[in-house]
Amino acid sequence: MSTSILQVLKQETSLLHKTAEEKNLAKYIIENSITLEQYIALIKQNYTLYKTLEDQLICNKELLPEPYQKFVSNKKSEALKKDLSNLNVFWEDTKSLAISFSDSFASVIGIMYVIEGSMLGGQVIKHHIQKCQSLQGIPEQFFFGDDSKAVRLRWNQFCDTLLKSSFTESEVRQSVLSAKKTFEYFIRVFSETEKKV
Repeated sequence: MSTSILQVLKQETSLLHKTAEEKNLAKYIIENSITLEQYIALIKQNYTLYKTLEDQLICNKELLPEPYQKFVSNKKSEALKKDLSNLNVFWEDTKSLAISFSDSFASVIGIMYVIEGSMLGGQVIKHHIQKCQSLQGIPEQFFFGDDSKAVRLRWNQFCDTLLKSSFTESEVRQSVLSAKKTFEYFIRVFSETEKKV
């Protein structure tokens, strides 16, 4: 089953993935119509998401075999915190949007799949930010500033690690459920943010 876990995750989460993209304020970057207020809300929402999910991964790191542990860090939320600071926004609120996952290797894999994959989409957004008139004067940004080749290499390494691992049918189902729950969390955060701006 390990040779197809990526296909199963992609197929089983495709509808939620599409819904998350539709709800995300980043769509306004792609359309080149985002305002600075919307951009700050986007960075805040992303901080909430990644801080919560990275904390979840860090708490469950010991469930992961060694090859997966290199993908667990708080790098994304720290980059977002730096971006907020560069925008003179000092804000940290993740309590009201807490989420819990089952403590299993397969559940952690589902979260990682969504987080690692989301960084690929961030590269598309990165190229559109430069075209947004309202964002021309913002200071250097770190979350959307990662090197494209490094992001692609990391995704490929994550996929290779998954494909070299063995998963039972039950573990694949747990991973899919966790990935779906992660996408649902993205959608909930995106929907709440969209109502505020």
